[in-house]
Amino acid sequence: FAADTTVPAQILAQVARRPQATAYVGGGERLSYAELDRRSNQLARVLLQRGVGTEVAVGVCLERGQELAVAILAVWKAGGVYLPMDPEYPPARLAFMLRDSGAALVLAQISATALETSWTDVSVLDPTDDLVSRQSDVSVALRVASASVAYLIYTSGSTGTPKGVQVDHRALAQHCLGVVEAYGLREDDCVLHFAALGFDISLDQLLPTWVAGAAVVARDPDMWTPRELAEKLVELDISVADLPSALWHIVVKEWSVDSELPFHHRLRLFLVGGEAMASESLRHWRSTPYAQVPLLNGYGPTETTITSSGHWCTADAATTTVPIGRPFANRRFYVLDHHLQLLPPGFPGELFIGGEGLARGYRGQPGLTAAGFLPDPHARQDSAGARMYRSGDRVRFRADGALEFLGRVDGQVKLHGYRIELEEVESALRVLPGVRDAAAAVPVLANGERRLVGYLLLEAGVELDSAKLRLQLSRDLPEHFVPSLLMAVDDLPLINGKIHRRALPTPEMLADEGMVAPRTDTEAWLAALWAELLGLAEVGVASDFFALGGHSLLATQLLSRVRHQCAVQIPLRQLFDAPTVAEMAIHIDVVSEVRAHRQAGSTVDCEQTREEIEL
Repeated sequence: FAADTTVPAQILAQVARRPQATAYVGGGERLSYAELDRRSNQLARVLLQRGVGTEVAVGVCLERGQELAVAILAVWKAGGVYLPMDPEYPPARLAFMLRDSGAALVLAQISATALETSWTDVSVLDPTDDLVSRQSDVSVALRVASASVAYLIYTSGSTGTPKGVQVDHRALAQHCLGVVEAYGLREDDCVLHFAALGFDISLDQLLPTWVAGAAVVARDPDMWTPRELAEKLVELDISVADLPSALWHIVVKEWSVDSELPFHHRLRLFLVGGEAMASESLRHWRSTPYAQVPLLNGYGPTETTITSSGHWCTADAATTTVPIGRPFANRRFYVLDHHLQLLPPGFPGELFIGGEGLARGYRGQPGLTAAGFLPDPHARQDSAGARMYRSGDRVRFRADGALEFLGRVDGQVKLHGYRIELEEVESALRVLPGVRDAAAAVPVLANGERRLVGYLLLEAGVELDSAKLRLQLSRDLPEHFVPSLLMAVDDLPLINGKIHRRALPTPEMLADEGMVAPRTDTEAWLAALWAELLGLAEVGVASDFFALGGHSLLATQLLSRVRHQCAVQIPLRQLFDAPTVAEMAIHIDVVSEVRAHRQAGSTVDCEQTREEIEL
């Protein structure tokens, strides 16, 4: 690749070549490459007026959609650094990101009044404001160099606070060009934009697509059930889909038993990544109508620019986990021992990643940067100053050259696709009122579900109030960092002066506090299902699914089980709006009653039926 190229330059080449081609589809509206260019020119002019320049961070707090596409390109046209800020994150988390990055400007469609309480000294600009639309849309000269920082993204930190990973334009450009080649992206592709802003994989779904001159298609704000996902692939005409592994495991299990699953013939590539892929899920995949669609298991730490390697899944069902494959173009993978010496195939060691694509380091943390990015003693002789990233992943090379993931060498975990440093969770637990000390772990419960559990050493006379403490944690931590279970313990096991997480007790089946017993057969069946999925001994009909530790991925399992058992399709959004057994039971009973009347050839007043069932 050309060392001085950048992604915005590659995108502008597509603007010149195919101006009327579709760049982004969101909310039913189409944005052409020419419109993307014109609108980003207008926004870039305002950013320049506001003082944005080389390596000035600009927060972007937007949902998936056209405004996000325009904002990213505009920030780069002004020479700035793209700082993704997930609107779902708590204000305290976003405020930390702004302070740490030094960003003085945020692009958001939220009213400035709502932001001022926690985002002091920060200017908020709505990209849909008339001020922007009144600007000239004539081309703005690119103000980025390949050595300047392209984006700053925050990941969980082992020191107890998030750390900002800085990726420059050179690393991003070589990555995107390599992905276009590895995936075989074409101009006629429609790539699903599924990930939220907080994931760097969101950039993987946007930027290589535009470099290839293809179209990005945004998913709805709501999460989809497996059946809804299959329907959306057809409706949105998706040719390349990229899902987090945690969701993919659920999706393929449901697809493998769905005899009426819609099949989209134009889907030509399925990408999965984020955590280890189980061979059982691969077997489920082969039982779906999509078994012949090429499937890539991707891998890559944030510090090495999104996706670093991939494995094309063919005949790996005999292994426990699917390999993470071979490095993409211009990357170098080393399996090293404690002395940083190369290990032969079959020997487990730690994965170090060299070559192109390494981040500049962690913003404002030279110590962490030096510890994570080491001089590369195995680089080619013409690579003076080469570095390698210490991944913390325990791996080994197979005889065929593919890399197999074996686990971690530290306390970092992956849960539901999220990277979580347990030390960060523990820091938040220790400052809770009435807590003397705390630990966090991800044990496997009796129902086979992995859960983030907080273990609390409480002060004398303090009783555990899980709901209150989890609410307090949610004000400072993203949802996936809040333990779904909190346990009071008498002591915390130590080894060499550190918490011995493997010796922490596995929570037994807990009871739902303040339980209201089921009153109907439907409620009783649902309560048993909820208890099974949530890992509780029993569940009351008035309790909130999410307050009991449920999350969006578990919700998709719940709704799929309901559809299989009762032939009732419940949108995921409805569970968020009505998250109790009682409310779900009413919906199921109403649908069943209406279906029975229709089969009998009679009419029914749905609202009257609902009122009768509620009574």
